[in-house]
Amino acid sequence: MLGDNNLAFSEFIKEIHVFATQAKQAPAPELGTSKSALPALASAYQQVLLARVNAMQVKADTSADPTISLGAEKEGSDNKLGGGVSIPLQVRNNYSELQAVADKGIAIAEQGYLARERVLTAKQKHVLYALPRLLERYQDWRELVQVSGAKAAKSLSQQWQAGDVSTSEYLQSRRQLAASYLVGLNLETAIYQSWLTWMGESGQLMPFLNGTAEQISQAPSHMPNAAVRTVNQ
Repeated sequence: MLGDNNLAFSEFIKEIHVFATQAKQAPAPELGTSKSALPALASAYQQVLLARVNAMQVKADTSADPTISLGAEKEGSDNKLGGGVSIPLQVRNNYSELQAVADKGIAIAEQGYLARERVLTAKQKHVLYALPRLLERYQDWRELVQVSGAKAAKSLSQQWQAGDVSTSEYLQSRRQLAASYLVGLNLETAIYQSWLTWMGESGQLMPFLNGTAEQISQAPSHMPNAAVRTVNQ
Protein backbone atom coordinates (compact mmCIF):
# COMPACT_ATOMS: atom_id res chain seq x y z
CA MET A 1 0.00 0.00 0.00
CA LEU A 2 2.76 2.42 0.89
CA GLY A 3 4.88 1.42 -2.08
CA ASP A 4 8.12 0.79 -0.22
CA ASN A 5 9.64 -2.47 0.97
CA ASN A 6 10.70 -0.82 4.21
CA LEU A 7 7.03 -0.16 4.96
CA ALA A 8 5.47 -3.42 3.82
CA PHE A 9 2.45 -4.32 5.90
CA SER A 10 4.24 -7.15 7.69
CA GLU A 11 6.77 -4.59 8.94
CA PHE A 12 4.53 -1.54 9.16
CA ILE A 13 2.10 -3.37 11.41
CA LYS A 14 4.84 -3.38 14.06
CA GLU A 15 4.68 0.42 14.03
CA ILE A 16 0.95 0.24 14.64
CA HIS A 17 1.54 -2.15 17.55
CA VAL A 18 3.98 0.37 19.04
CA PHE A 19 1.52 3.21 18.48
CA ALA A 20 -1.31 1.36 20.22
CA THR A 21 0.89 0.49 23.19
CA GLN A 22 2.32 3.99 23.61
CA ALA A 23 -1.03 5.73 23.16
CA LYS A 24 -2.62 3.52 25.80
CA GLN A 25 0.13 4.30 28.31
CA ALA A 26 0.30 8.05 27.62
CA PRO A 27 -1.12 10.19 30.48
CA ALA A 28 -3.96 12.55 29.68
CA PRO A 29 -2.89 16.23 29.74
CA GLU A 30 -4.72 18.77 31.87
CA LEU A 31 -5.90 22.12 30.60
CA GLY A 32 -3.75 24.92 31.96
CA THR A 33 -0.81 22.73 32.95
CA SER A 34 0.64 21.62 29.64
CA LYS A 35 -0.19 21.54 25.98
CA SER A 36 -1.97 18.43 24.78
CA ALA A 37 0.14 15.79 23.09
CA LEU A 38 -2.33 15.76 20.19
CA PRO A 39 -1.32 18.24 17.48
CA ALA A 40 -4.97 18.69 16.50
CA LEU A 41 -5.54 20.42 19.85
CA ALA A 42 -2.58 22.77 19.49
CA SER A 43 -4.50 25.61 17.82
CA ALA A 44 -7.34 25.39 20.34
CA TYR A 45 -4.83 25.48 23.17
CA GLN A 46 -3.14 28.52 21.65
CA GLN A 47 -6.51 30.30 21.61
CA VAL A 48 -6.83 29.65 25.34
CA LEU A 49 -3.38 31.10 25.98
CA LEU A 50 -4.09 34.16 23.83
CA ALA A 51 -7.38 34.78 25.64
CA ARG A 52 -5.63 34.60 29.00
CA VAL A 53 -2.88 36.96 27.88
CA ASN A 54 -5.50 39.38 26.55
CA ALA A 55 -7.37 39.35 29.87
CA MET A 56 -4.15 40.02 31.76
CA GLN A 57 -3.35 42.91 29.42
CA VAL A 58 -6.82 44.42 29.86
CA LYS A 59 -6.47 44.20 33.61
CA ALA A 60 -3.06 45.87 33.48
CA ASP A 61 -4.23 48.63 31.14
CA THR A 62 -7.33 49.50 33.15
CA SER A 63 -5.84 49.54 36.62
CA ALA A 64 -4.26 52.62 38.21
CA ASP A 65 -3.40 53.49 41.76
CA PRO A 66 -5.15 56.48 43.41
CA THR A 67 -2.88 59.43 44.16
CA ILE A 68 -2.82 61.10 47.55
CA SER A 69 -1.93 64.79 47.72
CA LEU A 70 -0.99 66.90 50.72
CA GLY A 71 -0.90 70.69 50.80
CA ALA A 72 -0.34 73.55 53.25
CA GLU A 73 -1.71 77.06 53.06
CA LYS A 74 -1.80 80.15 55.26
CA GLU A 75 -5.05 81.84 56.03
CA GLY A 76 -4.51 84.97 58.08
CA SER A 77 -2.45 83.98 61.07
CA ASP A 78 -3.44 80.31 60.81
CA ASN A 79 -1.54 77.61 58.96
CA LYS A 80 -3.79 74.95 57.39
CA LEU A 81 -2.82 71.50 56.22
CA GLY A 82 -4.97 69.94 53.56
CA GLY A 83 -5.07 66.56 51.92
CA GLY A 84 -6.84 64.98 49.00
CA VAL A 85 -7.28 61.69 47.17
CA SER A 86 -7.40 61.68 43.39
CA ILE A 87 -9.05 58.59 41.89
CA PRO A 88 -8.47 58.20 38.14
CA LEU A 89 -11.55 57.85 36.00
CA GLN A 90 -10.63 54.32 34.89
CA VAL A 91 -10.48 53.19 38.52
CA ARG A 92 -13.87 54.64 39.29
CA ASN A 93 -15.35 53.09 36.17
CA ASN A 94 -13.19 49.98 36.65
CA TYR A 95 -13.66 49.21 32.97
CA SER A 96 -15.86 46.34 34.09
CA GLU A 97 -17.28 45.83 30.62
CA LEU A 98 -13.86 45.42 29.01
CA GLN A 99 -12.77 43.02 31.72
CA ALA A 100 -16.01 41.06 31.39
CA VAL A 101 -15.46 40.71 27.63
CA ALA A 102 -11.90 39.52 28.20
CA ASP A 103 -13.00 37.01 30.82
CA LYS A 104 -15.75 35.79 28.51
CA GLY A 105 -13.12 35.30 25.82
CA ILE A 106 -11.23 32.98 28.16
CA ALA A 107 -14.38 31.00 28.90
CA ILE A 108 -15.23 30.63 25.21
CA ALA A 109 -11.69 29.54 24.31
CA GLU A 110 -11.58 27.01 27.15
CA GLN A 111 -15.00 25.64 26.23
CA GLY A 112 -13.89 25.25 22.62
CA TYR A 113 -10.74 23.47 23.71
CA LEU A 114 -12.58 21.15 26.08
CA ALA A 115 -15.25 20.34 23.48
CA ARG A 116 -12.59 19.43 20.93
CA GLU A 117 -10.73 17.45 23.55
CA ARG A 118 -13.86 15.49 24.50
CA VAL A 119 -14.47 14.55 20.86
CA LEU A 120 -10.88 13.42 20.32
CA THR A 121 -10.79 11.60 23.65
CA ALA A 122 -13.91 9.63 22.73
CA LYS A 123 -12.43 8.74 19.34
CA GLN A 124 -9.13 7.80 20.93
CA LYS A 125 -10.86 5.46 23.38
CA HIS A 126 -12.68 3.81 20.49
CA VAL A 127 -9.47 3.37 18.51
CA LEU A 128 -7.56 2.02 21.50
CA TYR A 129 -10.37 -0.44 22.13
CA ALA A 130 -10.85 -1.61 18.55
CA LEU A 131 -7.32 -1.52 17.15
CA PRO A 132 -5.69 -4.03 19.55
CA ARG A 133 -8.51 -6.47 18.82
CA LEU A 134 -8.05 -6.07 15.08
CA LEU A 135 -4.33 -6.63 15.50
CA GLU A 136 -4.98 -9.75 17.57
CA ARG A 137 -7.37 -11.14 14.97
CA TYR A 138 -4.86 -10.36 12.22
CA GLN A 139 -2.11 -12.17 14.11
CA ASP A 140 -4.37 -15.20 14.54
CA TRP A 141 -5.11 -15.13 10.82
CA ARG A 142 -1.42 -15.00 9.98
CA GLU A 143 -0.71 -18.02 12.14
CA LEU A 144 -3.68 -20.05 10.91
CA VAL A 145 -3.97 -19.09 7.26
CA GLN A 146 -1.14 -17.09 5.77
CA VAL A 147 1.67 -19.51 6.61
CA SER A 148 -0.23 -22.76 6.18
CA GLY A 149 -2.19 -21.41 3.22
CA ALA A 150 0.92 -20.96 1.09
CA LYS A 151 1.93 -24.55 1.75
CA ALA A 152 -1.59 -25.78 1.06
CA ALA A 153 -1.74 -23.89 -2.25
CA LYS A 154 1.58 -25.35 -3.35
CA SER A 155 0.56 -28.86 -2.36
CA LEU A 156 -2.80 -28.50 -4.09
CA SER A 157 -1.15 -27.39 -7.33
CA GLN A 158 1.21 -30.35 -7.23
CA GLN A 159 -1.67 -32.78 -6.64
CA TRP A 160 -3.69 -31.28 -9.48
CA GLN A 161 -0.74 -31.40 -11.88
CA ALA A 162 -0.13 -35.02 -10.90
CA GLY A 163 -3.77 -35.87 -11.53
CA ASP A 164 -4.49 -36.76 -7.91
CA VAL A 165 -7.37 -34.27 -7.72
CA SER A 166 -9.88 -33.28 -10.36
CA THR A 167 -10.04 -29.83 -11.86
CA SER A 168 -13.35 -29.09 -10.15
CA GLU A 169 -11.91 -30.12 -6.77
CA TYR A 170 -8.83 -28.03 -7.45
CA LEU A 171 -10.87 -24.94 -8.34
CA GLN A 172 -13.13 -25.40 -5.32
CA SER A 173 -10.11 -25.61 -3.01
CA ARG A 174 -8.57 -22.55 -4.64
CA ARG A 175 -11.78 -20.60 -4.05
CA GLN A 176 -11.73 -21.62 -0.38
CA LEU A 177 -8.13 -20.48 -0.07
CA ALA A 178 -8.99 -17.21 -1.79
CA ALA A 179 -11.83 -16.64 0.67
CA SER A 180 -9.44 -17.24 3.56
CA TYR A 181 -6.98 -14.72 2.15
CA LEU A 182 -9.81 -12.24 1.64
CA VAL A 183 -10.46 -12.36 5.40
CA GLY A 184 -6.86 -11.31 5.99
CA LEU A 185 -7.12 -8.56 3.39
CA ASN A 186 -10.24 -7.21 5.08
CA LEU A 187 -8.46 -7.22 8.44
CA GLU A 188 -5.49 -5.36 6.94
CA THR A 189 -7.87 -2.80 5.44
CA ALA A 190 -9.68 -2.33 8.75
CA ILE A 191 -6.40 -1.86 10.61
CA TYR A 192 -5.13 0.65 8.07
CA GLN A 193 -8.38 2.62 8.05
CA SER A 194 -8.66 2.70 11.84
CA TRP A 195 -5.07 3.83 12.30
CA LEU A 196 -4.96 6.30 9.41
CA THR A 197 -8.30 7.89 10.33
CA TRP A 198 -7.26 8.45 13.93
CA MET A 199 -3.80 9.71 13.03
CA GLY A 200 -5.32 12.17 10.56
CA GLU A 201 -8.02 13.46 12.92
CA SER A 202 -5.59 13.83 15.82
CA GLY A 203 -3.01 15.64 13.68
CA GLN A 204 -0.35 12.98 14.16
CA LEU A 205 -0.24 11.61 10.61
CA MET A 206 1.96 14.21 8.93
CA PRO A 207 4.56 14.27 11.76
CA PHE A 208 4.70 10.47 11.57
CA LEU A 209 5.10 10.41 7.78
CA ASN A 210 7.71 13.18 7.89
CA GLY A 211 9.67 11.29 10.54
CA THR A 212 9.43 8.07 8.55
CA ALA A 213 10.56 9.80 5.35
CA GLU A 214 13.52 11.27 7.21
CA GLN A 215 14.50 7.84 8.53
CA ILE A 216 14.30 6.37 5.03
CA SER A 217 16.37 9.21 3.56
CA GLN A 218 19.05 8.70 6.20
CA ALA A 219 19.18 4.93 5.70
CA PRO A 220 22.17 3.66 3.66
CA SER A 221 21.26 3.02 0.05
CA HIS A 222 22.50 0.02 -1.89
CA MET A 223 21.31 1.26 -5.27
CA PRO A 224 24.73 2.49 -6.52
CA ASN A 225 26.32 -0.91 -5.87
CA ALA A 226 23.43 -2.66 -7.59
CA ALA A 227 23.83 -0.36 -10.60
CA VAL A 228 27.56 -1.08 -10.78
CA ARG A 229 26.92 -4.82 -10.72
CA THR A 230 24.36 -4.45 -13.49
CA VAL A 231 26.80 -2.52 -15.67
CA ASN A 232 29.60 -5.01 -15.02
CA GLN A 233 27.35 -7.85 -16.02
